[in-house]
Amino acid sequence: SPTDQVCSISPSALSGGNYYAPKSFEKIVLDGKGEDSIWEKAPWREIKYRWSGSDYTPQDFQGRYKIVWDKNSLYFLVEVIDNILSDQHRDPIEKYWQDDGIRISVRNPQLDTGQSNKEPVTSFVLAINGDVIELAPNNKSAKLVTEGLKVKRTNTKGNLHTWEVIYPIKNRKQPLMDGDFLGYTICYYDSDGKGD
Repeated sequence: SPTDQVCSISPSALSGGNYYAPKSFEKIVLDGKGEDSIWEKAPWREIKYRWSGSDYTPQDFQGRYKIVWDKNSLYFLVEVIDNILSDQHRDPIEKYWQDDGIRISVRNPQLDTGQSNKEPVTSFVLAINGDVIELAPNNKSAKLVTEGLKVKRTNTKGNLHTWEVIYPIKNRKQPLMDGDFLGYTICYYDSDGKGD
């Protein structure tokens, strides 16, 4: 039935299991609010593992996200509580990891790369000012992109910031379908103006 189609998405062994994202049968309004009814069907998952940098407190950072999908795209709703938003570099490519922002990476085993032994990972950094940066494999280079992935961020109250993201899945042999399996990571760069 339309209400139980899911795309199984595996963040990693650390996550405590797969994330089962519900399918959206209606167009999602990209407004940074997450008020479309489909979001109520998607479970929250915490962003809780520190990959690098200093320890943080709940007052400094808290994060969580939801994922839904349709045949052409993944949709992410990310909520972050951050006491200091920092964007230190005028050039969005320069040391992008030293500015606050969200990084989303998706591993898509059915993507057609022309290389049978390579499972592609696409990674984007979503800056707090709305810039979208695409990262090359192994982070060897970065470029500012203006087409494809779309993002809207809102600040509704206090230190709560909400990102709503449309992540198009391109170059697949077939559209996303019920039961498809994709790998992903979502992390947050929280520099607090210190560049770490």
